[in-house]
Amino acid sequence: MYDNKRALGTLAENLVYNYFKNAGSTVEFSKSEYDSQKDLLIDGEETEVKYQTIFHFFKSHTFGNSPIKAFTVPITSGHNKVVAQNQLDKCLNAKRWIVVQNPSDKLGEKTVKIWEAPVLGKRRFGLSLNSKDGRIVAGFPLSSFKLLADINDRSLYSKIKSLDFSKFS
Repeated sequence: MYDNKRALGTLAENLVYNYFKNAGSTVEFSKSEYDSQKDLLIDGEETEVKYQTIFHFFKSHTFGNSPIKAFTVPITSGHNKVVAQNQLDKCLNAKRWIVVQNPSDKLGEKTVKIWEAPVLGKRRFGLSLNSKDGRIVAGFPLSSFKLLADINDRSLYSKIKSLDFSKFS
């Protein structure tokens, strides 16, 4: 699973790199694979890239306990409530945060979407306990993200699904 997770992260970073490069931006990969602040520099701005499966029924008191679509970032890593590595900090503090969405087989989605989070300082989230795996997660409403691209590419979809380990997609 770890190798697939790493491969999906690399795939997402390359997809975002190519998207912005083709749009005329100056794009650089981080010099270090273990950079704690960014994955890419896009036009000189620190950018965090995440590959994520959308949480279709996220509930949080922050959003009135009504289910919403959200991207989630782990606060803890499981039932033992060990604090997850600095993922929330990176998503809140990178100048730009880009999400590559895992297509949902359950919803018949076959396209890969690229989203951009709200500007720095405007990223609202609520907390919730994921009842399926015991993690505490921060959920960011999909409605606050801007859709950058909706890519209909069968080979890309097939590659993603060959690596996908999510029980929720």
